[in-house]
Amino acid sequence: MRDGEDLPLQLKGVVKSGIALKAIHHAISRVKQFNNQNNHFPVEIRSVGIGGSSIRSEDPNDIDLFVEAHEIKNIWEWRKFRGTLNSNVYELNKIALDLHKREGKVTISRMIEADKDELLALGFEELWIKNWFKWLRCSDIGWGPLVVRVAKNEVVNFSEYQLISRFIKDGWRGKRLEVHISSFDLRGKRITRDEWQRVIIWKKKKRTEKIVTPNEKDIHEHLQNEYKKLLDISKKIIKAVKLGKAWETPTG
Repeated sequence: MRDGEDLPLQLKGVVKSGIALKAIHHAISRVKQFNNQNNHFPVEIRSVGIGGSSIRSEDPNDIDLFVEAHEIKNIWEWRKFRGTLNSNVYELNKIALDLHKREGKVTISRMIEADKDELLALGFEELWIKNWFKWLRCSDIGWGPLVVRVAKNEVVNFSEYQLISRFIKDGWRGKRLEVHISSFDLRGKRITRDEWQRVIIWKKKKRTEKIVTPNEKDIHEHLQNEYKKLLDISKKIIKAVKLGKAWETPTG
């Protein structure tokens, strides 16, 4: 993509919604920024796809984006960071509580500004704080206005999935942007199991990246597969209701 303004023209025949085109433009721009972080992140995004009402409707309820994230060598450093997070969740809550007592509110950015020395003392490295810790949310460590205590064995709700999703969504103003992530390990083996229907619109291979314009066959096949999946779900719902097990209604 030489110029971001070319994107709507390239995909205009595929995506009917103007707001969806803007969301795609935003997402691909953010994906490129994500990949250009000098390997500071633990994964590289190698494809972006769209699906759902983003293709079918001129006025979608939300925008469904699908990305493929491949682990890179920095994944080992990331795992050390996550291990440090999980082993210090109780201490992080104490820092948050003290900050709340001093200032009346708590944000991750303010925690970094005011209590960076304490974070370093807990074992967080400078680069971790600069590149990863800032994408945390207070709720990830169990902090909230009514939550002042957590168990010492609590696990922080922050993985590469939250990292990718928050980075891509950052700066977006518009309809809800849903980011679905398929993960691959260092050998290229799929980690996550997904059956999402999507059409690929952007790819990265080594140092080459390009917009992929789906043809009519791709679109028809996508819509046909999506229809079959929705039909299958409908049949399962009807069966569950007939058996009196509506609470077990399947979603896929």
